[in-house]
Amino acid sequence: MSKKFGKQIHLIQSQAIRIGELISLVAKRYKIPELGTLMKNKKTEYAFLFVGIALLFALIYSFIQAIFYTVNTPNKDSKNELLKAQTLIEESQKLTSNPASFNKNIEEAEKILLELKEEQLHIADTESLLCRIDAMKKEINDIETVNLSKTSSIVPFNASDISPVGCYEFDKKITLLGKQ
Repeated sequence: MSKKFGKQIHLIQSQAIRIGELISLVAKRYKIPELGTLMKNKKTEYAFLFVGIALLFALIYSFIQAIFYTVNTPNKDSKNELLKAQTLIEESQKLTSNPASFNKNIEEAEKILLELKEEQLHIADTESLLCRIDAMKKEINDIETVNLSKTSSIVPFNASDISPVGCYEFDKKITLLGKQ
């Protein structure tokens, strides 16, 4: 195995020598001075040194800037945003006696959830939390939803004869207004 390795190294060395010879032939053909002759001039040495130092500082600056950018940028993780919205909803549930705080937390949670919904992230969780918010709002504002298709009327009427316009309560009696 060491003989094969030695042969490979010798092959690589010979190819490198050929490439070097080819480069020197091209340089002679197009009258390009060799690096050794360029570096004999002091002004050229200082110019190369100055360019090298400038590139080094630019590289260090970009490296430090990249590190600070990753450290200082807020990580807007969608899972954390979802947990934040869930926490706000849970806090709002405890703040039912204080409508201002309740509304503030609910609005902030809705904003977060709508952003997640626009980005189409955690769709199932987002929808369930939005439904929970709607239910809490209805509970706080004493809104009851009545599904008329599932309930039966005390007094039967034909829907084609009358179309309901409004429903009023007076003296513990419900009055249905409609137009014929």
